[in-house]
Amino acid sequence: MDAVLSWVKEFLIVYLILTILMHLTAADQYKKYLRFLSGIVLLLVLAAPVLRLFGDGDRLASLLETQLAKVGAGSYSGGQPGPAQTTQITQMEVLQNSHYREAYEDAVSKEMMREALSRGLPVKNITAGLTGNYEIGKVTAYLDGAADVGQAKQELLQFFQDVYGLEETKVSISGIGNG
Repeated sequence: MDAVLSWVKEFLIVYLILTILMHLTAADQYKKYLRFLSGIVLLLVLAAPVLRLFGDGDRLASLLETQLAKVGAGSYSGGQPGPAQTTQITQMEVLQNSHYREAYEDAVSKEMMREALSRGLPVKNITAGLTGNYEIGKVTAYLDGAADVGQAKQELLQFFQDVYGLEETKVSISGIGNG
């Protein structure tokens, strides 16, 4: 009976510690990791009596102490991530932002192309480049073999200025043939 009481007491203490750590977690992005680790620790505590029967109780206690020390030190909680974690998080954010920027650039380019063609402008392709703030930074347009390249360039430049508010320095227009 004392063994069961001791086990329940141990479980409740670990559960309370993990619950307190969960509520003290500063950053929401780390809570899912803490919940995962808490689940593992609680499973280990629940499995402790069975493992003690098979002689692995000391190894389990050592593993449990190590995991609790990591949680208490903040490596899984809302504490500050280490240098390796910070580098990985930064790399993931850069890749994600790069993917979003490319998708948005593609969507803006297609919208510009659709709008230019609906106005009867002789364009073959339009490519938009975005700034860090997802604003249009540079636009490159290629004319579709217009008879009067100079006139077509002027009309297209006027289109970009009127519709998108772009300065002439942000627009590059290449003509087919005469350029």
